[in-house]
Formats: sequence, structure tokens, C-alpha cells
Amino acid sequence: MASVGGRARGRAAAEFTENVKAELAAEAGYRCANPNCLAQTHAAGSTKLGVGIVGQAAHISAAAEGFARWQPKLDPAVRKSAVNGIWLCNVHAREIDVDEARFTIALLHRWKRRSRSRALASRGVQDGRVPAQPGELMRHTAWLGERRERHDLHEFVANFMDDTGSHWLWPDRAHDAIRMVLYELILNALGHGGAQHLHLRARGHRIDLVYRGPDFDPNALLRTAGNGGAAAMAHLRATLGDSLAVAYRHNGSVATIRLIDVASAGPSQPCGVRTSDLRPGWELRFTSCDTVHVFGGGLMSFSDLGVLQSQLQALGTRNRVVLHGLNAALEEFARQRLPNVSVAPGRK
Repeated sequence: MASVGGRARGRAAAEFTENVKAELAAEAGYRCANPNCLAQTHAAGSTKLGVGIVGQAAHISAAAEGFARWQPKLDPAVRKSAVNGIWLCNVHAREIDVDEARFTIALLHRWKRRSRSRALASRGVQDGRVPAQPGELMRHTAWLGERRERHDLHEFVANFMDDTGSHWLWPDRAHDAIRMVLYELILNALGHGGAQHLHLRARGHRIDLVYRGPDFDPNALLRTAGNGGAAAMAHLRATLGDSLAVAYRHNGSVATIRLIDVASAGPSQPCGVRTSDLRPGWELRFTSCDTVHVFGGGLMSFSDLGVLQSQLQALGTRNRVVLHGLNAALEEFARQRLPNVSVAPGRK
């Protein structure tokens, strides 16, 4: 372990130059790279240039031994280059150094790539490697540690949602409903399922809860009058309605629960299907879905809804069906002809 003086000298030797700081700020579009923040880091000030900077270039891997995410074998030239830096607001630049286990090197590099893509998109340049839209979740996986008191579980879920930028995908009330459902499902997995290994992962427009345990479909909670889990699922349905799909899969040992933002994900999801794909036997794909989301094509007309009615009868009474992507005239016609089907508001 290096001495305090040695750490200070090492840190000073790895400080970013002014050019590197300017490069990192521009690369992030002068916004905090934390996907849940995105705060402007340049503001009106009293300096000679009339600009105040409330952001800073932070080291992804520590500038010196004894600090967060230290990599002793990292080339000194790389350590103080833009490759090893990320632009953050003053608050989050400090936060990433006080919780090394949460803010890993991999996560910070994903934040950096996302912020770069977003900045390029704001200038009309598309970077296909990373989604640029703020309304998409960061690709991230978080494993539940050994601390499993209720407060720790709440913090685990809240931190995961913050680190993936979920506030930009869901408004506050919906965001809170999703947070509570994830917490209740984790409690259920640990308490009733005896799960030992459990993780959350974010992928674009969905959050997955994955654990090893017995088979229990969370959608069954919507049909019961239980305690916390059932109440949280009912609150989720009441808050988000048909804008969120809950898909479930169990392979004999591992359970996967997916919460999917329907409008953003479209038919490319476990509980979604295009009307053009409603061929015989199509309903067998949706045995684990409480609700099936059917997306109409842009060229649909009135007679197509009659055909759709017979195709939807294959589901029987097992699943709710929600139609998406209809124009205003077809919405009204569908409500008359398909009384057992919900119709999501579409194009006007």
C-alpha cells in the first residue's frame, strides 16, 4: 500500500490536462454522463468568459493507489488520457468514488458511451453502437449481495433504477410503482422461493428479475387478494394500465420476470405480436403472459378487424388482449366489434 504522500504524488502525476478535460466535456455534450442526471455542467457565471463550470472530469480507474477502481497495471499514459475519463456533474463525480462496488469500471464506461451517443444525436449524428435516446434504459446488470435486510433490498432496487436512467423512461408515479413491484418480487423470491442467487438487468425497454427458485408466475398475484405482492401488482396495473407488460418464464430451475415498456418496445417483446403474425398456433407463445399486446399494421382497414376477431378467439379466456396502432376510426370500430378486447389509444 502506498503512503499518503505517495498517493498524492501519484494522483498529481495522473491528473487530466486542460485539453483532456475539454475533450471529455465536449464528448458528453457538456452534460453529466450519469443517465439519471444529464444535468447541464456549464452555466452563466462571473468569470471573464461569463461561464461557470459545475462539472468535472473524473477518473474511471483511479488516478492513484488507494482510490476507487485502482488498476495497478494500467499504462500511466492511458490513466491520464481521455480514455480513462468521464464527464460528470460535481455531485456524481464525488459519488462514484464513495461506492466502488456499485459504480464499476464497466458501468462507467457504459455511461460514457451512452452520453457520447446522446451528444452526437443532438448534433444530428447517429452512433449505432449505443442507443442515444434518453428514454431507453442503460444496459446494466446488478447482483444482490449478502446484505438482505429490507432496507438493503430497497436500496438495491433504487440504486439499480437510478444507474440505468429509468426516470427518463417512466414518469415519477409509474417509476415508483415499478420500484415497489421489483422489491415485492425480490421479497417473494427470497422468502418463498428460497433464492440464493438473484440479479436485476436492464435491456433497452425492459427490466428483468432473474433468480434460481421454484415456478411461480407473478401474474397470478393479479388474480388473488394477497398481501404485499398482490397489492403491488394491482397498483402497477392501475398505474400503468396496458403500457407495461409482465412476462414470465421458468426453465425448471431459473425464473425470469420481465417488466416491459410496451409503447417503446413495440411487438418485439415476449408478450407482443403483429397482426400479420397471427397464424394457426400463434397463441401457444403467450401461455406465460397475462396480457397479449397485438400491434396492427399501418395499412389496416375495417374488414381486417373481422378477420382479427376470429384469430383472437384462439386465446379463449386465458389472456387479456390489447390492440395497439389503430387510427381513430378503427379504434371506435374495434370497441364495437371486439367488446372483450382493450384498445390502446393510437394515431389521431
